[in-house]
Amino acid sequence: MQKSLNLTIQKYIGDCDEPKVFYNIYPMMTKIISNPISNIFIGEEESKYEEIISTFSEFTTDAVYILRIPPLLDFIFPGLQYYINSTMLKLGIYNPAVKHQEVLIKHIKKQVTKRLQEKEKYGDSWKRPDDFIQDILENWFDPKNIKYE
Repeated sequence: MQKSLNLTIQKYIGDCDEPKVFYNIYPMMTKIISNPISNIFIGEEESKYEEIISTFSEFTTDAVYILRIPPLLDFIFPGLQYYINSTMLKLGIYNPAVKHQEVLIKHIKKQVTKRLQEKEKYGDSWKRPDDFIQDILENWFDPKNIKYE
């Protein structure tokens, strides 16, 4: 994680031999933080794609919008704001994950099929990646129940 974070900082900020001015640091910081997060969730190979980094970065920004709503409804009844927010997510009125779903499915599907083929081909000599997808594949995944559409 530290290596990934260091490489990303070098990519977006670079060497600081001379003073630099950043006028809008928020998008850059979300991309810097999104790289190690994507590395943890979907693996090192897929986290090198700019499309994945942008998806994780934009999802963070999109998810914050629902938290920015002040809890005014809690004055009427405690917990009402949480209920309204969760209902909006469940019904799909506002779901920030929908627009990032296609990109993530494309990359995760590619990674899962590659890992299943490599595990079948190399057996016990296969080098296991250490990320969240691999944990799901080993503990909760049933290859017979997957839809590839």
